[in-house]
Amino acid sequence: MLFAKQESGPLSGDAIQQRPDTAKQTTATKQFGHQSSLPDILYPLSFVGPLPPPWISPRLFFSHPWILYTIGLIAVMIASACFPMFTFVIGRWMNGITDMSKSPQEREQVGTDAAIWMLGPLFAAFFGSFVWFLCYGKASEQLATAMRLEYVSSILSQDTAYFDTHGCGEITTRADKDINTINNGYGEQLGWTMHLVCFLITNLVVAFVSLPKLAVVLSPFFIWLLVLFTSVELVVKKQEVRAEDASGRANTFLEQCFSGIRVVHTFAMSKPLRQYWNNSLLGDIEALQTRSIFVRAIKIGWCHFALCTILGVGYYYGSSLMDNGAQVGSIFNTIICFTAMHFIINSRLTAISGFSSAVACVKVLRHHIERQPYIDIRDESGIKLAPFSAQCGYTPTVMFNNVTFAYPSRPDIKALDDVSFSAEAGQLTAIVGPSGAGKSSIAGLLVRQYDPSTANLPHPYDFMATGERKDFSNQLDNVQTINKTEKGLNKNTSTQLVTGTEPVQGGGTIILAGIDLREYNLRSLRSQISVVHQEPQLLSGSVFENIASGLAGTPLRHRKDLDSSDQEKVSFTRQLCIEALKKAEAWEFVQDLPQGMDTQITGGRTGILSGGQQQRLAIARALIGKPAVLILDEATSALSSDVELKIRNNLELEQQQRGLTVISIAHRLQFAQLAQKIVVMQQGRIVDTGTYSELLSADRPDQTFAQLVNMGALKKDQTIDPVPNKGSKVSHKSATNNITNGSLGSYVSHGKQDSSSCDYRKRRQETACYSGHVTRRTRRTRLPYATPVGGTFRCCCLDVELVPR
Repeated sequence: MLFAKQESGPLSGDAIQQRPDTAKQTTATKQFGHQSSLPDILYPLSFVGPLPPPWISPRLFFSHPWILYTIGLIAVMIASACFPMFTFVIGRWMNGITDMSKSPQEREQVGTDAAIWMLGPLFAAFFGSFVWFLCYGKASEQLATAMRLEYVSSILSQDTAYFDTHGCGEITTRADKDINTINNGYGEQLGWTMHLVCFLITNLVVAFVSLPKLAVVLSPFFIWLLVLFTSVELVVKKQEVRAEDASGRANTFLEQCFSGIRVVHTFAMSKPLRQYWNNSLLGDIEALQTRSIFVRAIKIGWCHFALCTILGVGYYYGSSLMDNGAQVGSIFNTIICFTAMHFIINSRLTAISGFSSAVACVKVLRHHIERQPYIDIRDESGIKLAPFSAQCGYTPTVMFNNVTFAYPSRPDIKALDDVSFSAEAGQLTAIVGPSGAGKSSIAGLLVRQYDPSTANLPHPYDFMATGERKDFSNQLDNVQTINKTEKGLNKNTSTQLVTGTEPVQGGGTIILAGIDLREYNLRSLRSQISVVHQEPQLLSGSVFENIASGLAGTPLRHRKDLDSSDQEKVSFTRQLCIEALKKAEAWEFVQDLPQGMDTQITGGRTGILSGGQQQRLAIARALIGKPAVLILDEATSALSSDVELKIRNNLELEQQQRGLTVISIAHRLQFAQLAQKIVVMQQGRIVDTGTYSELLSADRPDQTFAQLVNMGALKKDQTIDPVPNKGSKVSHKSATNNITNGSLGSYVSHGKQDSSSCDYRKRRQETACYSGHVTRRTRRTRLPYATPVGGTFRCCCLDVELVPR
């Protein structure tokens, strides 16, 4: 039965909303999204709805793809039969006018009858071609649109493990180019393919009806020509695929150059990059295109040679058949039918290739659409958390219990190795360590981007990802010697981390509020955990829309298309955004933007926002939803120390008011001094845990944290806080010594206490300035400063004169 607690345990009362009392199903047994048993060639038809009865809705009935394809097939059969029938009428006319036994009036009547008979195929060809092209095009457009929508929906529902082996370029190519290939393949190309088949059949029928002996003689040439043209098309298709891959690499290179154009200009890299693009990338494309042109030239030459062969053999053998009583019109019919088949094969055989390419794209897209992720956001089962508040009924304490984890793209390398720690509710827990220690992996596991026990398992339907993993493992097997210093590893690092071939067996549990994360409803869980990354991704839209997107998954979620008419809700949401921007110290610069919160940004690439401003907007987006757990993954790396500690003060106030759990992941140890607990990691393992002062003790078994501090990451008595608390004071001697020995380094500063107004605070548009600041009325340079005393901070603002030593 399902896990459920109502009156006891970490969650009780209204804190959770229980799922229905049904047997628990795992994601592996559930089926979400689009599923179909149709073969690949018919798979696009599975995206259309049921066929409505014509008496209920005639318009929907006749616009249904099944009906459109049926009507189109009938029309293409009519259109393709018109030309053979046209030549058949011409043959009969030629037989009539060359029959010398008939009178002139009879021969004239033959011409009149032939002209009348020709009107039928003439109008049928126009009507049939118009109808089949319209029907096939309309049906394929519906299928392509539905398939694109389902593909994008499936991609948005995939777990993060999927994106480790499928890049954004591949996904956008599938959604754009492959869908367009399917649209063209199941529309025009399928129509021409059916037209080609019907045209060949009707021409063969007319040829054998007109003169069977001549048709038998010319058939081997037709079969030979068909096989040759098919082989040429296959070769050309392979060359085109390779050329497209090379063109994709060239386009990717150009996109990278243009996206980093400032770096290109800064380092004067234009000429070498242009030479590389021309010599290496364009050279490959040119070579492949040259081969394709050569093959096509052979095809064109052979086409004309085959045409002359058919005509020569036809006229020669037809002349001999005339001596046996064959009529001129019958000979003409047979030769024209084979000539027409020759031209239609030459011009329309590419339609078969286009349709086969569409079927190949369908097969690839089908694996992505029907792929069932291990962590599926579409699964509505699980415990639903109530919005977090002081009265919500649960405390967001986080616990890692013996967690071992490896990424799917690196199944042989442990990202986390038997990690156990806890982050208490209402406290700041700092996770520090060198690069590659596994700090960011903790953030990914907390929001269930991965699960320890399933993320490193190969997905049964993810064939491309499996191939990439095999290629990676083969590369590791071929490595003979590895420079561990260049890899950032210690000399005593086990070679199993680099060259091991056995996949890591993930395991362990992650607990939130006393319950395993896998027991929670995924949407509800993620609505209560916010993550701010080092390089935040802003959405295309206004600043207001970006901040309001943090309300997704909450009852206050903002939907632009639905909420724009509800001015009261929009005003309330804008007020929430302003409060979040103030907490993230972003409201001041947002006010200075051209349209304030309504300023349009495009993913942070417009040049309007700096890196630090983007990070502050991301922090505001994370805070607006009032989460239970806030994870800062290098979230303040682009901020100055004064702004960073302003935000820290705001977060501390948020913790006191709501019991917010904050987990800070950083290389820069600014927050480490303020944390109630510091977790030190190295190579995926926890090597030490304690407070700041405890970890700097000389008798600690592990000195990793002390080494980080000694390397210059942070001095024990050095930090900055530009917003002094009211009434805070610092002695003149202490301030002078600290600023001399700490932040100024090679300069000497002199200062004295003064209660005059603070210019630094004026620049920050702050109205209040507290007494007790240390100043000097000389050539003044304002410097913020704070020193830790007894676990708290005494802040001051130094107005100093800098004198070089």
